[in-house]
Order: sequence, then structure tokens, then C-alpha cells
Amino acid sequence: MDIYARFYGIPRAERKERADELLSMVGLKERAGDLVATYSSSMERKTGIEGLVHEPSLLILVGRPQASTRSQGT
Repeated sequence: MDIYARFYGIPRAERKERADELLSMVGLKERAGDLVATYSSSMERKTGIEGLVHEPSLLILVGRPQASTRSQGT
């Protein structure tokens, strides 16, 4: 998230604060220092929050197919 905040010119202290806040919102603050490659698939789905780091005044949510965690029997 830090790189996205840098793109928007957010100062260093504020970048850390916003990243901590967003990670807390999705329950990943304890794993902030871990590589995303070590996350479970459900944790990976929570990582698409970097677009919120600059506190946009308008957020457009676009639907995407749901990842199924259940096997489908035939």
C-alpha cells in the first residue's frame, strides 16, 4: 500500500497511519509485515484495498465472479 500512497503524494507518517487503518478494517493488521504469498486465499482476496489509501471521495465498486470455496458435486 505504501507505493500507492507515494503515488498520491501522501506524507510518510500519514501513509503508515492509513495503511494500518485499512489493514485493521479487513483484519490483516497482524500480518502487515508478511509477504502476501504467505496469505491464505481468503486473506489474498482482502488485499484489494490499496485504492482506498488516498481516501477517494467517490468509489465505484465493480462486481467480479465469486471465488468458490466449496467443491461442486455432480
